[in-house]
Amino acid sequence: MDTTVSRAQEAPARQCPDPQAIWQGLDTGNFPGKDHLSSQTLLNRCRKVRRLLQNFARELHPELYQDRPGKGKDVDALTVLHLPEDLDLLPDWYISFARKRGIRKKTFFNERTSLVWALQGVMNACAMDRLQALDAREVVGANTGSAPERLREPSESEVRDIFARLERMGTPGAAMVLLWLKATLASGLRPFEWFDARLYLDEKGGILSVRNSKYMASTLAGNGPFRHLFFARGACDAQLACLDAFLRTLQARYRARGADAPSRRDFEYIYRSCTRTLCRVQTRNCLRVSQGRKVFLTLYSMRHMFAAEMKFKAGKMGFDASFVAALMGHAVHDTAWRHYADRALASSRRTLSFPLPLTEEQVRVRLGRTLLPGLQERPRESTTSQTRTTGSPGATAEGLQEARRADELS
Repeated sequence: MDTTVSRAQEAPARQCPDPQAIWQGLDTGNFPGKDHLSSQTLLNRCRKVRRLLQNFARELHPELYQDRPGKGKDVDALTVLHLPEDLDLLPDWYISFARKRGIRKKTFFNERTSLVWALQGVMNACAMDRLQALDAREVVGANTGSAPERLREPSESEVRDIFARLERMGTPGAAMVLLWLKATLASGLRPFEWFDARLYLDEKGGILSVRNSKYMASTLAGNGPFRHLFFARGACDAQLACLDAFLRTLQARYRARGADAPSRRDFEYIYRSCTRTLCRVQTRNCLRVSQGRKVFLTLYSMRHMFAAEMKFKAGKMGFDASFVAALMGHAVHDTAWRHYADRALASSRRTLSFPLPLTEEQVRVRLGRTLLPGLQERPRESTTSQTRTTGSPGATAEGLQEARRADELS
C-alpha cells in the first residue's frame, strides 16, 4: 500500500485519542448522535467501522498480523494504529479497498457515513474533510445499482393490490400495516421517524411535528433537527384522519405492551412485527422479480410514492424544488429528484390535498449541484413570498408554538 501521502499540510497534532476508549465505543455505540438512531442502525454502523478498521490496520501494519490465528481477528485495530497520524491515510486506502470489492453505491454511502460518524474528533480535520468529500462516482464508478429486494418505484396498481391483500387478511396486525402505509403516503415519513412524530390539531388544521432521523449537525445532513408539515382543514381532512388514526393505534400497541413511556425498543418490536406482516402477504405472490430475486413493497416504498406525488405537484403548480425538500426533510434541494421515485408514478387521482412546509424550513434548504428541468429555480428572497401565497402554516401560530414547545422539551 502506498503510504507516501504528505502530512505537512494536515491540521496541527492534537492530544492523542485513547484507542481503548474508541474501541469500547464501537462495542457500546456510545457516540454523538446515537439517540437519533435505532439500535439496529447503531449496531450495523459499529460493525462496519470495526471491520473496515481491521482491514485498514492489517494492510498498513502487516508485520503485526503475521503468524496470528484467524488472520489476526483477535487484534484490536486501534491498538495497532498510531492515532491520529495513521488515519490520515484512511480516505485513500478506502478508495482502493472499495474498488477492490466492487461495492455498490448504497454500500459506499453506508460505509462512508459510518466512518464519519465514528471518527469525528479522532481524525485530523483535513483527513476528515477528504473522507466526507469522497464521491460515489469516483469510488464506485459505473456500479451504481441498488439492492433489488426493496421496491423503490411502486406503481399505483401495485400499491392498491397490497392494500387489498391486507384488507382481506383482516387481522389487527394487517390493519395496522395498512394504516402505516396510508399514513406514510400522506406524510412521507421514514419508518423510524414515527417514533418521535406528534400531531397537533386546531380549528385551522393540523401540524405534524417530526424529528429528522438523518439530521447530523456536524455534517449538515438533514434539514434541521425537526420538520413540520401543515395539513389544512377541509382539503386535508382525509389525511388528518389517517394520521390521527395511525398514531392512536401506535399508542394502543404501546399500552398493550405495558409501555406507558415507550422506548425505541418498544417501537422496534412493533416495527418488526409490521414488517413481517407486510412480507407475509407478498411471499407467495410477490409484485416483481428482479435479477432472480423477489421484490417486495416495504414501508419505505410509500415515502418514494409521496416524493413522486409532491414532485408532480411542484412541477404542476409552479413551486420550487425546496418545497419538496422541506417536506421530505432533505438539506439539499435536488435529493428527491436524484434518489426517489419519478414523478411520472404519481397517482392518477389529481387532488389538491397535500401538506405544506414551514416557510423558515423551506428557506433553509441548500442548493444542490443538479439543475432540475421543468422547475422554476427561484431565488431565496422569493421563496418566502411564494410559500405564504399558497397558504403558509405560519398562519396557525398557536399550533406552531405548541409544537415547538414540545420539540424543545423532547
